[in-house]
Amino acid sequence: VPKGVYMKFKEVQIRKTLCPPVSADIKSSASQRQCPGVADTSVRMSQTRKAAITLSQAATTALSFGYAAPFSICAWYHPQANGSAMGGTILSKFNEGVGGEYVLAVDRFGFVQFVRAAAGSVVKSTVALPRNAYTHIAAVYDGIAMFVYLNGTLVGQKAASPQARDQKTDVLVGAAHHDGQPARFLEGNLDDLHVWNVARTRKQILEE
Repeated sequence: VPKGVYMKFKEVQIRKTLCPPVSADIKSSASQRQCPGVADTSVRMSQTRKAAITLSQAATTALSFGYAAPFSICAWYHPQANGSAMGGTILSKFNEGVGGEYVLAVDRFGFVQFVRAAAGSVVKSTVALPRNAYTHIAAVYDGIAMFVYLNGTLVGQKAASPQARDQKTDVLVGAAHHDGQPARFLEGNLDDLHVWNVARTRKQILEE
């Protein structure tokens, strides 16, 4: 399994310019998100168009984190400030009513939810996302507990038990399966999506 899978939308080459560490202040801004001299590479996700990305079979296998395997999901997300819709699924390997392993999502009020398939393994952020700015979201499982960070600030955590492994359910960006069909689509802009097979530390998250 690779140490990290990195998806930068609208670019073939991974950007080599590094942004300075984002402020720990949860009130993010566009200036924190944007590297000087680098164009925005985000992809626009839409609940109306039911836009989602299904990753390859190789990703389905590589991004399976069953039992107590540690992993981390990190991404920049910007809701649509002028739209009534907000939130949806950022990344999932989950098929409600059938199987799966995990979901990282934002509810319609702007609260981040990190869910694993083990009983009671749900963490919800204590802070809602702003509508008019990018926010860096990180979800981490270290084999013992689950954590949610916004711009490097810990906003939720919970002890969590191991879960069953599922190498069949597809990994979706911008949606989650419901009875085998994509649903719960994301509304807004998404960029710099990372999936790691290690539990990222707060220091490492701040460096993204």
